[in-house]
Amino acid sequence: MMWLIPRKEFYALVAAVEDSCNIQGNPGLVEEFLGNLEQARIEIESVGALPLLPSAAFGDAFGRGDTFLMSASEATSQISEAERG
Repeated sequence: MMWLIPRKEFYALVAAVEDSCNIQGNPGLVEEFLGNLEQARIEIESVGALPLLPSAAFGDAFGRGDTFLMSASEATSQISEAERG
């Protein structure tokens, strides 16, 4: 039954994507993310855009014993193929 529930890294990645695309709530993150995409010449719809998420997007609060994620590559390395889409 555990395999039905995505890992916490999946939710951290989803939150980072949402924060990096919310121009009204996080204009600095959005500008950094779009700058990263422009510099790498990668479209926002591409799977290759995930590693370019700003590290600051992963700065959410964590509970005792939780692992602090620093980047999208850390999160994607810990989720399953099905969660990657």
